[in-house]
Amino acid sequence: MLKQRYQRYLITIENLYKVLITVIGLIFFLHLCACSFIAIGHIATTDQLNTTQWIERSGIQFGQYRQIYVTALYFTTTTITTIGYGDYSGVTVVEKLFIIFLLFAGILCFTLI
Repeated sequence: MLKQRYQRYLITIENLYKVLITVIGLIFFLHLCACSFIAIGHIATTDQLNTTQWIERSGIQFGQYRQIYVTALYFTTTTITTIGYGDYSGVTVVEKLFIIFLLFAGILCFTLI
């Protein structure tokens, strides 16, 4: 009986460890995507004269780094989880291509989980 309790406890710890590793990996992936989206938002494109990057379009000043990061993290989280509220979107071609990558990455990520 003691051996069965130990085995159940061990299985519970292993499952908790797997969930923890998955959540940490997902948070790290979302952080990388948010930082990439910020970097892409700072790229100036010359092929589209009438459009601005998502940072300028959302009304966030360039000095507000926390607000930019939280907004990018919010956007990447809603995009990867395929919720997509539509309040933020890509404007330039590079941003739209990155969003397409995010959509496929989200599908792949949650298929593997």
